[in-house]
Amino acid sequence: MHGAHASPLSKRLVSLGVATRETIAAAEQELGSLGAGFIAWLAEREEIDSARLAGAVAREFGLPLLDLDRLDEAAAPATGVDSEFLASQGLAALAADRKRLVLALSDPAQITMLDEVRQRTSLNPCAVLVEHRKLAARLQAADAGRAPDALSTEELPPVEFEAEAPQEEDPAIVASVEEAPVVRFVNGILLNAIRQGASDIHFEPYEDEYRVRVRIDGLLRIAAQPPAGLAAKVCARLKVLARLDIAERRAPQDGRMRLRLPNRRKVDLRMNTLPTLYGEKVVVRILDSGAALPPLDELGMSVNQQGHFLAALDRPQGMILVTGPTGSGKTVTLYSALARLNVLERNVSAVEDPCEIQLAGINQVNVNRSAGLTFSSALRAFLRQDPDVIMVGEIRDAETAAIAVRAAQTGHLVLSTLHTEDAPASLARLRDLEVPPYAAASVHLIVAQRLARRLCSECRQRYSPDEGALFGQGMIADVLPAGTQLYRPGAPGACRHCDDGYRGRVGIFQAMPVSSALRQLIVDGAPVAAIEAQAERENISGLRKSGLKKVRDGVTSLEEINRVTASVAST
Repeated sequence: MHGAHASPLSKRLVSLGVATRETIAAAEQELGSLGAGFIAWLAEREEIDSARLAGAVAREFGLPLLDLDRLDEAAAPATGVDSEFLASQGLAALAADRKRLVLALSDPAQITMLDEVRQRTSLNPCAVLVEHRKLAARLQAADAGRAPDALSTEELPPVEFEAEAPQEEDPAIVASVEEAPVVRFVNGILLNAIRQGASDIHFEPYEDEYRVRVRIDGLLRIAAQPPAGLAAKVCARLKVLARLDIAERRAPQDGRMRLRLPNRRKVDLRMNTLPTLYGEKVVVRILDSGAALPPLDELGMSVNQQGHFLAALDRPQGMILVTGPTGSGKTVTLYSALARLNVLERNVSAVEDPCEIQLAGINQVNVNRSAGLTFSSALRAFLRQDPDVIMVGEIRDAETAAIAVRAAQTGHLVLSTLHTEDAPASLARLRDLEVPPYAAASVHLIVAQRLARRLCSECRQRYSPDEGALFGQGMIADVLPAGTQLYRPGAPGACRHCDDGYRGRVGIFQAMPVSSALRQLIVDGAPVAAIEAQAERENISGLRKSGLKKVRDGVTSLEEINRVTASVAST
């Protein structure tokens, strides 16, 4: 949908009550214009009725409307065009004969792709409009079930790597990793991992096998098991892309590359190699800065926790700390907060190692130790740039802690992260970093968090748990009244919407506002146990209790909460 059609459609949506003028204005502000991406943006809003939106768009553009739920997914035709290409353009093939190909789309802007589909298939494509959410779910389910073959000759969508081969290498080595099967395999693994929402890819050589695993929703799963003889070539290919030394196999190496997807979205990849007994293990971290950033009310906080967080964000100065282990979602929480603070009247600066999410309007800085640009040096520079809000990716040392606390005391709002088990332990960590108690009292809110897999709403199963066993795991009467039924995941592979009974993740939070009583304990240098006791008196739910509430509400399973909160207290 291009600008020429944006105004009539937006007027129709407002007149039909599908969207408000405020929602349309918010879309225009976020997207820059009501062009491509407008339909997807609206469809992902909770207040928008997806079916009514699709109906209005179909009428405006004169397209036939189809309910995907009434069409058997297994009936999708073998069209002769790469299904991955269609998916990369947001299209799905529904039916075909010798002359015609019926394609589902959710945004009229996608009609521009029909000519390319015609060239690829020699069929006459015709478009039907479907609900964006249903089409996205179908494409995601198809992606989840697709695993790349080690030596597949299937055509992949064209991708570009903004990297170049290292110079002065043995031409025979470079040529061996440019073999078509190796290139296709590496491209296929990377593309599938990105589409499935993976955070990391592990290429692991062993004595008699070679294994590729991807981390999705916090857990590793097999992506491919190619022949063991392919390991060295795949590693060399990845090294070429990341500009690493192909001949160096005895020492770890770090590199990075950028992949440009067929839809022109860029994804940054960080890569590390590690010599093992049977070859080099490679781990690729996916930094998808173009992924959608959830608003604060979709992170998983309770109403009470969200209220504490918003109150702290509304303060003109002070410090907000988000704590948790690596991979617990701290960066997403911080950037959701920055998105709320990101207004024209504020100067917002952030330093990370590296910047994983790009947000327009934020002055973002990457740590570069070789150039002398560290967290502490960037913080000093920020303070000379008239800041209102400062985000520090992580407080790792005493110098960074001292500067961050000083900034919070002198009229700036500072957001940062720590690696601690829960909120009270963060205050002990500040003491370890030599922050004096009176300065640590400038902290207004500490948020501890974990990420738990969310039960698939389509296949979750209700059951009656054994209450005696539940009380042994920390269940208490105000969380789980007698007779409450819980949910567990459905059978693996039995649902077309998920793989193992889970789909996506939800945050588990402990939000501890620093009250006057807690602040006095900090100033007095009280031990962590005293701070925990005071937090309990102030009805601040711990991570374990917050997780159990998610179990009670059917959001996740007891087994999942046990997995992610096993090391924290049950308050």
